[in-house]
Amino acid sequence: MARILLAEDDIILSQMILDNLTALGFAVEISHDGIDASEFVRNQSYDLLILDWNLPGMTGIEICTLFRKLGKTEPVLMLTSKSEIADKEKGLDSGADDYLTKPFDFRELAARVKSLLRRPSSYVQKVVRLGDISVDMDARTLSRADASLRLPPRELALLEFFMRRPGHVLGTESLLSGVWGSDFDGSEVALRSCLAKLRKALSTLGYVDLIETVHGFGYRLKLPGQMQT
Repeated sequence: MARILLAEDDIILSQMILDNLTALGFAVEISHDGIDASEFVRNQSYDLLILDWNLPGMTGIEICTLFRKLGKTEPVLMLTSKSEIADKEKGLDSGADDYLTKPFDFRELAARVKSLLRRPSSYVQKVVRLGDISVDMDARTLSRADASLRLPPRELALLEFFMRRPGHVLGTESLLSGVWGSDFDGSEVALRSCLAKLRKALSTLGYVDLIETVHGFGYRLKLPGQMQT
């Protein structure tokens, strides 16, 4: 049973979310205050965080940033009334994996939660290798030689999707469907943010421009012989 932390200061909304998610079999813990939620994050383990952007005491963005600084890679879903692209990018840049704009349909919330918690069925190998880089799906690590780092679930899934299709140009719809799931209405904003963070992680291990943009068509992971360090 997946364990979820829900941080939402709207009492009525949080109870409705609780009722809907527990009916689906999830274990949900609720916090109505940002400070309390940050303490839960520090001292407890969860499979998923659902964070309201405008929590009192400490915002959802600040909690998400703290969560990532603690080295935790479990998925984070932001709830927000903000609909501007810049605001959504800010949320994703803080380390969130997805966002949902209020008001929302609870069926969509359930779909997002399931998508974030579900590992794609295409994971037939625990370790995927390409050239001198490898991805361990269980340990959630990206490695090259003796160096390694942990990746959040979405970035891990995106890199795995690319590594199984090296040299192929992958369009936005293909990436969103393959990584975010067919039951989730993904967005180009989410994809661009995830790509930026993944490219930064790869550059940390010495790979620059490993994932290239093919203008007008999509993105491509270079073949081993084309990799630059």
